Amino acid sequence: MKKTDLELGMNRAISRRDFFHDAGLLALAGAVPGISFAESLALPHPEREAGYYPPTLTGLRGSHVGSFETAHRLARAGEKYPAGTDTGESTYDLVVVGGGISGLAAAWFYRQQHGSDAKILILDNHDDFGGHAKRNEFHENGATRLAWGGAINLEYPGYSKDVMGLLTALGVKIDELSNETDFGFHGLAGMQEAIYFDAEHYGRDVVAKGISPNSQPAAIADRVDEFPLSKPARDALKKFLRSGDDLLAPMSYDERLDYLNKTTYWDFLTQRVGLPREAAHVFLQSAQGYWALLADAIGTDVCLAMGLPGSNVIGEASEVFLADDPDGGKFAVFPDGNASVARLLVRSLIPAIAPGSTMQDVIEAPFDYARLDDDRSSVRLRLQSTAVQVRNFDGGVIVDYVQDGKVYQVKGGKSVLACYNMIIPYICPELPGEQKEALRYLVKHPLMASNVLLENGHAIEKTGVSRAYCPDRLHAECWAMGGIKLGSYAPEWDADMPLVMQFYGSIGDPFKGLSAREQNRAGRARMEQLTFADYERELRMTLAGIYGSAGLDPARDISAITVNRWPHGYAYEYLGPFDPKWAPGEAPHEIGRRPVGRIAIANSDSGVSAYLDSAIDQAWRAINELKNS
Repeated sequence: MKKTDLELGMNRAISRRDFFHDAGLLALAGAVPGISFAESLALPHPEREAGYYPPTLTGLRGSHVGSFETAHRLARAGEKYPAGTDTGESTYDLVVVGGGISGLAAAWFYRQQHGSDAKILILDNHDDFGGHAKRNEFHENGATRLAWGGAINLEYPGYSKDVMGLLTALGVKIDELSNETDFGFHGLAGMQEAIYFDAEHYGRDVVAKGISPNSQPAAIADRVDEFPLSKPARDALKKFLRSGDDLLAPMSYDERLDYLNKTTYWDFLTQRVGLPREAAHVFLQSAQGYWALLADAIGTDVCLAMGLPGSNVIGEASEVFLADDPDGGKFAVFPDGNASVARLLVRSLIPAIAPGSTMQDVIEAPFDYARLDDDRSSVRLRLQSTAVQVRNFDGGVIVDYVQDGKVYQVKGGKSVLACYNMIIPYICPELPGEQKEALRYLVKHPLMASNVLLENGHAIEKTGVSRAYCPDRLHAECWAMGGIKLGSYAPEWDADMPLVMQFYGSIGDPFKGLSAREQNRAGRARMEQLTFADYERELRMTLAGIYGSAGLDPARDISAITVNRWPHGYAYEYLGPFDPKWAPGEAPHEIGRRPVGRIAIANSDSGVSAYLDSAIDQAWRAINELKNS
């Protein structure tokens, strides 16, 4: 049932081009010719090349080629790097390893405490800053379209005063941001959700409109007969969705909550509810957009809290999941996701990089990457630089890093490791063994965030489907991103104009009895083996399956594809079916984040929470730990 590569348009070079989408856009890169930079050592500076502007790069992004090889040689091959060549720079007050939200926030908090003259160096292994808060930017036929390549939204109701204080200082005004990930596109032109069953797995393409896995159970039940499943599977599914039976009787209230916490959603559906595997399979990937986990690697309580079916058959425990929460579901979104927060942080730390001072103007501000590593700035951000050793010495720290195949060395008074937990034991060998093991416990969830630029929205308008859940596809979800009026965040819909289809998902290894951490490792290994062509073929097939009947031709209508693959994606969060309850101070993330000498650790891993506020809170903690070092 697969389309041929020719039918899909795999021969079209346009999807693999890796720079600007329109001619004449070099001004967006902010390249300023004729700038003279005095350097004590001739360091590589790729960001100073004309037209350097990573947000417009297409192809395989996220953990892109060039960003991970040094770390893999260090951690997987056991390669030893010699002491680096001293760059000749004066000692920095703070050296930050990692230019994601946590690393940028650590630099911001340190400067807040120590003044604008504090000398700070931020090292990052990628060719762009922001970590998972990545901006994808498309320009086609005079239209600008923004999308995110990882971290998305601000779930602000639970933010600490430190996080809100930082966002406020950066000029973020929550009430002026959208609270829809598609910027109102879903509600425009009669658009609706759907569940898409593909011909490759089900024999024919079926788009069940008006429902999602999170819809009311009765609403899903009314559409089940459209699903391309066997009659016994459909009957069992309808019975479950329409049932009011108490399947947890005679458990007590506390026993019910404990059961839901410790039982995977897959086991709940197949063992407690009794669904045939064929029927339960519909929900296998339904948590991937939120947790990057399959149903057999996540607790039932987590899935019910997301609105997946089941609250109707758990009796009195349902009150936990059906209670009205005035702050429940509240969030705010920038057009490029959390990348705007990273851009605001960088502009605050290095004002010369971009004009403007508001939340609105940072969306369109031309960022001059040549200014990131300028010796005239007290804060410098050095891209494509992978730290390979960070160690204490009398009075400070020494950091060796690899850039362009060469090892360099800088000195600092203190350091914050704001990189992935997994690499820290290898770059900071002086850590105690117990701490190294704790750092390795938190295995990140692999994550994919892919964006496809379509030449127009005719097929989307014709089908009326703007969002789809796709069981059995590589990406579990996709949705249309309506254009926005830059600077206002107001939705802009014109079927004749280009638009972005966003795809989100993860990779696991189900039905093998693996824990969530084991599935994360297996998924990461598979993700690293997939080529861009594999991702591209998958995206083209999915779009053809959902919208082909409405005239979408993947060989004609796709202008560009950006695949943000993150083998080390969401931070690991403890899960009832697999993780014990540790005593205070003894959980792996608490042991793993302990400072050693003048080195502190800050990242979302150290907060066991895959959210922006965790990254910032941990940066605040780390900077304060360094006060007494």
